[in-house]
Amino acid sequence: MDLVNEFKNWLQNENNLSKSTIEGYLTYVRHFLNFYKEVENGKEFHQLEREMVEWYIRVQVLRFTPDATINSRIASLKKFNEFLLMKNYQDEIVITSDYRVNLGNTFEPKVVSSIDIEKFMNSIKKSGNKRDLAIATLIINTKMTVPDIVKLKVEDYDGASIRINKRFEQDEYKVDEETKSVLNQYLEERKRFYTADSDILFISHKSRAMDDKSVFRLFRKYSQLAELPTPITPKKLSLFYNNLDNFQSHIDYDFFIDEDIYLKIDFLTSNFEENLFENVKVSIWLNKMKNTFYFRIGKPDYVLKIVQKNGSGFIPKGWIFMHSLSKKDIKNALVENFYQGKDLKIKFISNLEKYSLEIDELHKKGL
Repeated sequence: MDLVNEFKNWLQNENNLSKSTIEGYLTYVRHFLNFYKEVENGKEFHQLEREMVEWYIRVQVLRFTPDATINSRIASLKKFNEFLLMKNYQDEIVITSDYRVNLGNTFEPKVVSSIDIEKFMNSIKKSGNKRDLAIATLIINTKMTVPDIVKLKVEDYDGASIRINKRFEQDEYKVDEETKSVLNQYLEERKRFYTADSDILFISHKSRAMDDKSVFRLFRKYSQLAELPTPITPKKLSLFYNNLDNFQSHIDYDFFIDEDIYLKIDFLTSNFEENLFENVKVSIWLNKMKNTFYFRIGKPDYVLKIVQKNGSGFIPKGWIFMHSLSKKDIKNALVENFYQGKDLKIKFISNLEKYSLEIDELHKKGL
């Protein structure tokens, strides 16, 4: 069925909309349907699913799509959801009012209460599914992302830690006793799976590997079993325990500046909201050669605080000033301050080296 044409006719006949508005809706719906086709390997679209919409929004953020554009795409999908409901292609509204990114900020789901988290985890435990409990526990205790979790191989877990081989480095996650226990229980249960010969860690009886979408479906299922008003997502689960545990040193951002420069940010402290600054380690790979630099990201208010305290000004070597710690803002700050173009890659490293701090300088009083 040609849903886009049906949607177009519905917009023209049942809504008092301008031609440009209709074209905008159609453009963004086509964009989503192309995304769906790519993710589902050509599978025909039938109806909107919360997990797919949430993943679609998250991908837009990761690609640094402007917030206004993302919100326009979300608005188009809301209208498309109404159309599917009116035409009986769908029996529920899945795109609610909280599907929106805030201008100037990275999209993050709302923080949920400890009671809802407890209900969610209990619904998994009551199911007796050791694999699903292992996945949720990994997210809670290591902050691993769903894309990393579904790619894990059996050999990546050695009983004490999990190692992930990335393009330029290896990430290691230490596992505590709770995580170790649920993983070991799952591995025993896994031996009885029909697909147990798979080298992928998380599998099902029918599939030799899970994917992102299947994990989101699990979270929706257990949210429903727990009778929660809104579903718990992997990100919400991770964010909640982030706040509870204060800070995890392995949390990081990574991205490419251009085709040759890969950059990773490791947060060394967690003082941005309370003390108005954050210590970070900036690791850069240029042609597979690694360089490491240290900076302090601070709010402009902190500069004023230090100046007033000392009674004089100072040269802020090693400082980057901004009001948020979003991935996009940090990337933009580094590019604007130090990167001068693809033909000056070595100069980029040199600029960072001149401006950065030694690690012991980060701990000096007053810095």
